[in-house]
Amino acid sequence: MATKYKTAILLTGAAARISQEVALFDQLRAQKSLTVSPDDTLLVGFSSGSLNLAAINACFTKGSKLDWDKYYKQTVLFPLKNSDVYKIDGIPFDTTPLRNTIQKFVDTMGCKNVGDLGFHSYIITFSWRELKTLWACSRVEGQQYINLTDMFMSSTAIPVAFPWQEIHCETGHTMDFPKGHFADGGTHGTFDNFDEYLGKYVKTNGQFENMYIISPMREKSEDGHEEAVSIVKNNTSSADDISKFIDHLKHISMNGFLDFLQKLNSWNYKGSAIAKNIYISIPEMASNFPIIDFDQEEKQYNAVTDWVSQNPEKLAIPIDQFLKTHHKV
Repeated sequence: MATKYKTAILLTGAAARISQEVALFDQLRAQKSLTVSPDDTLLVGFSSGSLNLAAINACFTKGSKLDWDKYYKQTVLFPLKNSDVYKIDGIPFDTTPLRNTIQKFVDTMGCKNVGDLGFHSYIITFSWRELKTLWACSRVEGQQYINLTDMFMSSTAIPVAFPWQEIHCETGHTMDFPKGHFADGGTHGTFDNFDEYLGKYVKTNGQFENMYIISPMREKSEDGHEEAVSIVKNNTSSADDISKFIDHLKHISMNGFLDFLQKLNSWNYKGSAIAKNIYISIPEMASNFPIIDFDQEEKQYNAVTDWVSQNPEKLAIPIDQFLKTHHKV
């Protein structure tokens, strides 16, 4: 039997809105007494949420000398710029800068492979070969030697805008993971295929005490992404590319998020939910930030922090209550 964890933290991510999650995480720690430790916390992340998963591993693993505020926020996250993530010269963008940024971070962590992560962690990606969402796990034999940078690049490879990625493992080892091309972990929806992974874990080890779903603000549908869609349109003449990019925006919309929450809330095994308490943490500000503009990380962090200070009752909403007050459009 695997370790039984008290808390599960699910980090959805949404490209450049990564710092919105960080602000919510900080407020949950400050106001809701959320604590994280490899001994009692399981982490799940996809897209930019997987990068916050990396940061939690880097800063909260026992013995780490990397500080969450001084290192991650002040030297990695807030100074982040578009030029650290991509270069635009047609579609897809050149994401060599992102690989370099991630590799530098992983090296500073002292990690090389997925199994080096201190927390029980799931990093989600999408396999084009299998047309299936896959969850790589730091505790699964056969996946521990998967290259960590490859995994993060695959989890964040936004369809159309970012190029597909390949995943390799350390020389001399084999991996229990398919070959082929991979894309963003949200390609087929938010935490797609969760029953096969989280569900299986809970069936074996029992339900979590608390589960926190941390998400940046989301648009109701694919609308509200005019800037991102315009950039794609200006860099490709392919109607198919544009259509596929808009389809991805639908998957990461509020509608897609609600689809996941409804499935999660309906999940049941022998009369028990996946967690005793499931909390939703997502800001609902008057306006949002562009989804592929990484030049405003500190501004986004401060905006969400201000929103929480004005709406403390919305920081961690029980899932039943959230679903009663939020509906698909």
